[in-house]
Amino acid sequence: MPVRKNQSVLSKKGAMIALPLLALFAGVTAYNVLKSSRPRPPAHKTRETVQPVRTIEITVASHQPRLHLYGEIRSGRKVELRALVAGKVLKTGALFRDGARVRKGDLLLSIDPFSYRGAVIEAKAKIAEAKAKLKEIKAQIRAEQDSIKFARHQLRLSMRDFDRARKLVRHGSVTRQGAEQRELIVSQRQQAIDGKVANLDVLRARADQQRASLESLQWRLQQARRNLMDTDLKAPFDGYIADVNADAGRLLNVNDKVALLLDANRMEAVFTLSDQQYGRLLAGPNGLVGRTVEVTWHLGEQRLQYKARIARLAAQILPQSGGVRVYAKLLNPASPRPVRAGAFVEIEVPDRIYHQVARLPQTALYGGNRVYVVGEGNRLEERQVMVKATEDETVLVSGNLASGERVVVTRLSTIGAGMKVRDLRDLAKPRPEKSHPVSLTKAQKLQRAREWQSPAKTLPSPAKDADRGRKEQKDRG
Repeated sequence: MPVRKNQSVLSKKGAMIALPLLALFAGVTAYNVLKSSRPRPPAHKTRETVQPVRTIEITVASHQPRLHLYGEIRSGRKVELRALVAGKVLKTGALFRDGARVRKGDLLLSIDPFSYRGAVIEAKAKIAEAKAKLKEIKAQIRAEQDSIKFARHQLRLSMRDFDRARKLVRHGSVTRQGAEQRELIVSQRQQAIDGKVANLDVLRARADQQRASLESLQWRLQQARRNLMDTDLKAPFDGYIADVNADAGRLLNVNDKVALLLDANRMEAVFTLSDQQYGRLLAGPNGLVGRTVEVTWHLGEQRLQYKARIARLAAQILPQSGGVRVYAKLLNPASPRPVRAGAFVEIEVPDRIYHQVARLPQTALYGGNRVYVVGEGNRLEERQVMVKATEDETVLVSGNLASGERVVVTRLSTIGAGMKVRDLRDLAKPRPEKSHPVSLTKAQKLQRAREWQSPAKTLPSPAKDADRGRKEQKDRG
């Protein structure tokens, strides 16, 4: 009896453990059956993404870019006007003011000329005196020359008389003493001639001294006249007055600065080229000096343009930036309007000519040496290029490119060869007109309405599919 009792207890415990396990197994089995029998939605095919892009059609040809630079206008010649003579300023010219534009020869200021006129009169008087002395010496020279001429004639007569006396001494007609007296006369006359010749040399030397003195006096007269002329300070060329430092009543010393004059006809545009730009222009066939550039001055709302020609380069390279300073002389600084020194201007410099290159926006360049061309099937093809030059927001490139090809200019974060794109230029093209639909009869319209309302033509919805699935699971249960 105890044994049977224990067996019944064990069977009850086993039943209590097995029933939950059987229920769990039945639930898992039912879940798997329902999961395997549920209706599955149709599989969706993954569509390829088509990226809209903008393109440009390129042209491979010869291009000459233009460098857009900035600079300022400077005067190619400026002179510090200084007082050339000392004295009191009597008056100033009407245009002797800061910023005034003067012409060559315009009066700027006048210094008291009284003492300088006196110097001119004194120099003239001394010259007249020197000329009179020279005239006197010349007269003495002429008189001495005549005297020498007469003395030589007497000398010749005395010598002939002495020769006759010596011959007569041999015959006894003249005594020896008489011959000696005639010889003494010859000697005295010869001595007199030598004295007159020496005196003539002295007179000629005095004449030379007087001529030298006269030349010195004439130079002093010229200097006095120039000082008198310099009492009127005039503009040496057309220009603009600046830094005026004199007025009527001021006492000026020699070399005192009175103003600064800037040449209005020699204006230059000064700008700086980088090392790369300087090398490109210098390597061109025409060089750099003599190249014509275009200068633009924005005067308010006006845009004034001037032609200029590069005249020279700075003697040294700028140590701060490493660039080269360039001076371009304006060909006509007065047209269309006179330009002033210090004006901020734009300069366009024609670059060298590049052959067999294409002009592209900088947005078309990837990685510095790659562009993407729209190929067959609107798929991208990668091309390697070499950048030849840059101009504002465009670049000139050479490489495996042909005229008529379309290059992508839209910036894309992910781009690569084989990507399919849609050119927005094609969408902008006018579409062909649609053909008018064929008119239907009333019976045909009713038949088409019945076909679309029939269950066979009704499109399945996700809600109906779910209800149908739950109904089938219930029937199976």
